[in-house]
Amino acid sequence: MHGWIDPFYERARPAVEPGQIWCAQPIALPPRHALKLGKVDPKDDTKLRFRLGDRAEDSFGHPPIHSLGLRSDEALVVAKARRDRLVIVLGGMAGQARAEVGEGGGSASGADAAGVAGAGGDAAGGEAAGGDAAGQALPELDGTPDRRTVTVVPLYDAAGHDAETRRRVARYEFVNAFYLPVHERPPLRESFARLDHAQPVVRDGLTAPSGLRLSADALDALVEWFVACTTGRMPEDSLIVEYRREMLACDSASLDTSSENPG
Repeated sequence: MHGWIDPFYERARPAVEPGQIWCAQPIALPPRHALKLGKVDPKDDTKLRFRLGDRAEDSFGHPPIHSLGLRSDEALVVAKARRDRLVIVLGGMAGQARAEVGEGGGSASGADAAGVAGAGGDAAGGEAAGGDAAGQALPELDGTPDRRTVTVVPLYDAAGHDAETRRRVARYEFVNAFYLPVHERPPLRESFARLDHAQPVVRDGLTAPSGLRLSADALDALVEWFVACTTGRMPEDSLIVEYRREMLACDSASLDTSSENPG
């Protein structure tokens, strides 16, 4: 939708709301390893032996580990997490206070390749994004008593991919990736939002604001593509489908011109 949606981003005060871009520590999905628990001291089950292995059936069947609240039919899986990876808040705030967080959230220095450098201190004014940016807002709903999480989508740097892959992501040829163009200030590199890695994170795990949020139209497009990724359904009046059709037509016309003028 880059080129059709303008502006794609807006400056924003830090808030935990859909479309806001934060630093967090999401895990790489799916976790591929688990701990195989071995000998456990029955008098002090904090003393145990384990080895790292693939996720498999033998990760279960160990004695209960009461200090961890781990039953014998549960396993400990191991996942990677990157410090200060950028994420887009997708939702999941039902039943939680939606007041703005403090602005002293620290800088995003040390952000990964998808991230920003020092953008936390660059937050600017602007009204909080409305709850109905991606359509009609839900009525006020409660969450479970322990609900302290929000759903986020991790961002990955496009620089690690060749030009053809970046072009195809920008044309929405991968249903699990949403294209994010460059923004100069606050800085955001060309990135992909991995929709198949959407996950809950604790609110306190949102470590630093980027100073940016998606515009209402960009958030609409993200939500539409997320629904397509998770359900295989697209609305009949999908703007993304229309965008893809026009981009493919442009590509086809460009190839025709090239074949007519090989020199």
